[in-house]
Amino acid sequence: MNTSFAYTFGALDGISVDHGQVSASGWVIGLEGEVTDLTLRCNDKVLTIEDVRLHQASPDVFHAHPDLPGTANCRFRLAARLAGEAQKTGGKRLFSIVPQSLGRPGVPLERIDPLQLKPPAPDQAMMVGHGDFIETSFSMLSLFRLIADLPKNARILEPGCGLGRVAYALVHYLEGTGWYDGFDVSERAIQIAQSIFSESKRASFQHVDLYNKMYNASGTILSRAFTFPFPASHFDFIVLTSVFTHMLPGDVRRFLFEIARTLVTGGTCFATFFALDDLAKINLHARKTALAIVHPLAEGCFVENPATPENAVAYDYGTLVEMTNDAGLKIEQVHWGKWSGRSRFLSYQDIFLLRKT
Repeated sequence: MNTSFAYTFGALDGISVDHGQVSASGWVIGLEGEVTDLTLRCNDKVLTIEDVRLHQASPDVFHAHPDLPGTANCRFRLAARLAGEAQKTGGKRLFSIVPQSLGRPGVPLERIDPLQLKPPAPDQAMMVGHGDFIETSFSMLSLFRLIADLPKNARILEPGCGLGRVAYALVHYLEGTGWYDGFDVSERAIQIAQSIFSESKRASFQHVDLYNKMYNASGTILSRAFTFPFPASHFDFIVLTSVFTHMLPGDVRRFLFEIARTLVTGGTCFATFFALDDLAKINLHARKTALAIVHPLAEGCFVENPATPENAVAYDYGTLVEMTNDAGLKIEQVHWGKWSGRSRFLSYQDIFLLRKT
C-alpha cells in the first residue's frame, strides 16, 4: 500500500487518443507544495510526454475552490505518443497522469479509454450529487488503486451503491474473475443502475428495503438487523462512500460486522466517515469546519440536525476504533478529509482503510 505520495488535488477534463497521439487536459494543485511536473502512464508504463503546459489560467477552478492554494493558475495540457503494446487498437488503456510535487508522485488523475458504457443522463446523475459523473467515478478508482492496491480481479461489494457512480469506473477496470455487486435502499437508483450496466457482464445491482429517515422512510428492514445478502468470505474489497456519514451507532455496528463476515481474511474495506480527532474537535469549536456536527446523540456520536439525525453523523475516532475492533476489523490507514478544515486531504470526507484480521 502506498502511503508516501504527495497530497495533490485536481480533475481530468478528458483524454483522447487519435492515431497514437494522446492529448489530455485538466487541472491540478499541490496541497503541500507546488506541482512541478506531470508523468503520464498507460497501463502502468511510463510514456514520453512531448509537450506539457502547466500553471495555465483557471478562473473557473478558482471560483469553485477559492480557499485552496494555486487554483487561479492550475490548468494543464499535455501531449504524448503511445509506444509498445499500448499502440495496438482494440485494447483497453488505463491512463494515469501523475503530478509531481516535493520530489514525490501525487494523486493520479485517471481514465480508461475507450469507455464501454454510456453514463447516465445529466438529470439522473444529479441523484448522486453535483460534479462530473465520469470524473468522480475515476477519481474514486484512483484512490482505490493508490491507497488500497486494488487488483483487477477483485470481487467487490458496494453497500449504498446508488445508481452506480463508483461502479462505473470499477466495471471498466476489472478483468479476469473481477466482479462487482451493489445494493441500495433507493429502488429508482437501482433501476437506473441496472439500465446503465445492462450490457456489462461484471456487475449486479439489487434493491434492499432498508429504513433510513432521510433516504427511505418507508423501509421495512432495520439496518441493525440486516444481513448482507451474500455468503461469508465472499468479497476481497468492500467500499462504502457517504454511507456511514448517514447512519446511527447501532446500524454502523451491524454493517461493520457484516463487512467483516463477507470479507475474505485479509480483505479490505474502504469506508468514509465524519471522524472526530483532536484537530476536528478544535476546528468545530472554532467554527472552521464545513459542517457543524456538534449535537450529542449517543456516546461518541454527534449529529448536525437532531430533528433528522441521519442528515450528517460524526463519530469520535476512539469510538470508531472500538467499533471496528469489535467487528474483527483493523484500521490500517486514515486519510483525514477537507470537511474538518484541513488543508491536506484526499477527499471531502475522512477515508478509513479497514482490514479483516
